[in-house]
Amino acid sequence: MKVVFLADVSDEAQRQVVEIIKDLMRQLKVPLEAVDAILIASESRYGESITALEPGAAFTQSSEYTGFGKTIPRRADGVTRSSIVLREELVKSTSIQRGKSVPPFVREMCRYVMAHELGHALDNTKRTWVKTVLPRVDEQFSLRKVADYYHQILLSEFAACALAGPAMTRAVFKHEVGQFATELANTSRRLRDEKAQYDAGDLSLFSLAHSAAGRTWFLLIQYAKLVGSLQANQALGELREALPAAPDLIGRIVQEFSDDLADHWTRYPAWEDWTPQVVLPIWSDLAGVHGFGFEETPEGDLIHIDL
Repeated sequence: MKVVFLADVSDEAQRQVVEIIKDLMRQLKVPLEAVDAILIASESRYGESITALEPGAAFTQSSEYTGFGKTIPRRADGVTRSSIVLREELVKSTSIQRGKSVPPFVREMCRYVMAHELGHALDNTKRTWVKTVLPRVDEQFSLRKVADYYHQILLSEFAACALAGPAMTRAVFKHEVGQFATELANTSRRLRDEKAQYDAGDLSLFSLAHSAAGRTWFLLIQYAKLVGSLQANQALGELREALPAAPDLIGRIVQEFSDDLADHWTRYPAWEDWTPQVVLPIWSDLAGVHGFGFEETPEGDLIHIDL
């Protein structure tokens, strides 16, 4: 495994970061052969570093969300090895840069982001990643294709969080819980706004269908990440009470989902029977709470909207 710095980072900071990565790999029991390379990229080189490893690869970069790491698996001769790209900002927040101190919480958060990507690399050695492509908004809406795409992400994120759980701290977990509560409220607001835009003729039906499906799948993925962190970190067990309060119906939905996730973790990595069809009923209930119903028919998929 090699660590490559594609950013202006001091020699001392480079040494510290390499030690942090080694320490995390020991803590999470990630074998050296699971990781081909870790690239620390500047802001200007982050995207190109990812696409150089996998042309056309998607990574989180929008007005709403920014990703700080990306893990890309490569399988050859029956062996899966991963390359990890991390933003330079993580390095500057986990090491001493020219005498500047970093708040402990920021350092813990950035250290966990590194651990999370190593969790993906470890998961890639245990399960076969099935690559799927999100249908374009201008294509006919397909409930099955959307589910296939997001379900793979859900499994990957849940596994990575569980495998990286030992590196999760109480402070970072509490922050993530708060972020989920905020995301729950923001999703409700954004979907109300988008329904109003559709009703006014300012948003196409295809765009609304894709947005509603994607946003509700995203909620399930974010919640799965929280539950994943709890699976392998007993120190966080008492924080189960801190999981965000939600409207009664959503609360029952996520509790059912929590139980399903915990059950599947006991069978990891044998998840061949954990298909999108297993999660679709829970996702459908969550979409319904937000005023959307989806239906597969021989003539094409339908969306029912509670305006």
